Amino acid sequence: MIDTSQCWLKDNCNQIDCDKEYCIKLLKLDYLYNEANISLNQRENVKLSISNINKEDEDAFKYLSKFCENILDNISNGRNIYIYSENVGNGKTVWSIKILQAYFNKIWPTSKLECRALFIHVPQFLLALKDNISEKSEYIQHVKENILNCDLVIFDELGTKAATQFELEHLLSYINTRLSFGKSCIYTSNIKPNSLANLLGDRLASRVINLSECVELKGPDMRKLTLKKGE
Repeated sequence: MIDTSQCWLKDNCNQIDCDKEYCIKLLKLDYLYNEANISLNQRENVKLSISNINKEDEDAFKYLSKFCENILDNISNGRNIYIYSENVGNGKTVWSIKILQAYFNKIWPTSKLECRALFIHVPQFLLALKDNISEKSEYIQHVKENILNCDLVIFDELGTKAATQFELEHLLSYINTRLSFGKSCIYTSNIKPNSLANLLGDRLASRVINLSECVELKGPDMRKLTLKKGE
């Protein structure tokens, strides 16, 4: 069990006056997040709201919020989203993690201690995949053991770097098999849908784009704006 003095849920937990020494909710969610490769910082419940700065993203925010509200139905039906923007720092990755959080918040009471979702930072994954040839990686082993069967996989920063044929074949195999099994995928990228084939090839790009709801974020880099405001 996990000592609740180490609880990272306290600020976002709906349990009132929690004074338990041990908490089954914390135990299960901690396990689910660890298996998904979500760091403690990423688990924070970041609030995303429309302001005058990102007003143009209102429709996208509404769609993604609705997706979270109906998360069990969306995951069970294998629905996929391609979240993209030419701008950095405007919520693509945060939204993908919020979708994962929404799912975990629904399933934790009945979930077994098993991998139910994965967060894969694609550039890091491709580098680790290559290194795994010469020196076996626990990270790659964990991904391989769970990527085809877990309920949800986030492919973060897809198409950020030009991939080799070896890397593309692995991505195509994993993504194509998941889609064939009716498993949900969330993709984030800085690449417009009609340009993705230039980096991933026609076969992989077609599967990603044609079997996903494409959601564009147009707002500015919120991290840069926050930094300026704090100067």
